Amino acid sequence: MQIDHKIPQSAGGSGTPDNGAASCRSCNVKKSNKY
Repeated sequence: MQIDHKIPQSAGGSGTPDNGAASCRSCNVKKSNKY
């Protein structure tokens, strides 16, 4: 498991734990910076 950003930092999301969500590695890689 990895920690993913709910709102990407490139879209103004923070790097704080409240903007984090658990994600498997393959899902996190697929998601990339799309959302």
